Amino acid sequence: MSLRRNLLLLLCTVPSCAVYDASLFEPGEPGDTPPDGTSSGGTGAGGGSGGGSGAQPGNSGTGGIPITGGTSATGGATGGDPCLTPVSASLLADFETGTDILNPVDGRSGSWFSFNDGSGKQTPEKASGVDMPASQPGACGTAFALHSSGTDFAGWGAGVGVDLVEKESGIKQPYALSSYSGFAFLARASETLLIRVSWSDGNTAEEGGVCDSSAQSGDLVRCGDYFRKDIILSTEWARYEVQFAEMTQRGIGLSIPEGFSPETAYTFRAQTPSSDFEFWLDELILLP
Repeated sequence: MSLRRNLLLLLCTVPSCAVYDASLFEPGEPGDTPPDGTSSGGTGAGGGSGGGSGAQPGNSGTGGIPITGGTSATGGATGGDPCLTPVSASLLADFETGTDILNPVDGRSGSWFSFNDGSGKQTPEKASGVDMPASQPGACGTAFALHSSGTDFAGWGAGVGVDLVEKESGIKQPYALSSYSGFAFLARASETLLIRVSWSDGNTAEEGGVCDSSAQSGDLVRCGDYFRKDIILSTEWARYEVQFAEMTQRGIGLSIPEGFSPETAYTFRAQTPSSDFEFWLDELILLP
């Protein structure tokens, strides 16, 4: 493992403080949902990026509301019960079927996928036409959560993601989130871990037809500069909230001054640049 990756997280002496080298997220390189829904290790420079947009090095990640003890990191989510049960219309995924499928509400459908840079081993792997299994137990006394782990990654890392609706003729379709202000989820990691959560939309996804999917890395009209938020996971389950309005781009593709377009949402991703990682995600909801 490189020294640079060993220094991924430089934790302050104060428990609520953390800084990291966000440049470990290589710009626009991560893979995207492959046509058959299997794991992806792509390195394409076009719209098929898994969340290449990033923060500037040295910024602190957002923490969450601990569920059982612990201290939240600087910039944690707003107060309230972290285990509050959402209304069904706002629930994207709780994994209580024991698999990785979205909750089939308001026309949403689909299953999660995994993606990585191809240099290490990620578990579980996505097989074509087969839902990935969820992991036991889940957060807040639930039975299941989404689980992903990896070892020996030497590039931009790995992650998981989900499209909000099934593809039509192999092409992603947009989904309107204009009734919502943001999203929240419960998560934890085996050790303190930097992750990036991001959304692609009609302006930043290849399928939207606005950005240029054929542009090369460094071309400021290219696709893949998704709207994102960097977060520090702790070893305890915690709730993390992100408003769509606070998500930003890195500046490695087509710039959208208006911000994320919830009317044309495509894909949610959670990605880490760590060489070795293990994290769990549960109760992904939309915020009113």
